[in-house]
Amino acid sequence: MLKNGKILYAKAITEIGIYSFILTNSRTGQILENEANGCLTRTKGADCNEGGVAAGYAVIDHLYPVDMPSVSKL
Repeated sequence: MLKNGKILYAKAITEIGIYSFILTNSRTGQILENEANGCLTRTKGADCNEGGVAAGYAVIDHLYPVDMPSVSKL
């Protein structure tokens, strides 16, 4: 993690939050739109019970997707 300009090496947990929306017709119950629009990731120390980025307990992170072999191929 990079915090206050310094690299910290520690056991960490990355949390992923998904931004989405749903638009429905309340009279009929019909779903008109239901989409995921993005995500926010944050990383914090594994022993931390807090989670606020602004409070200094976590840092904003970036996902780097990679191709992984399926479990059956391992």
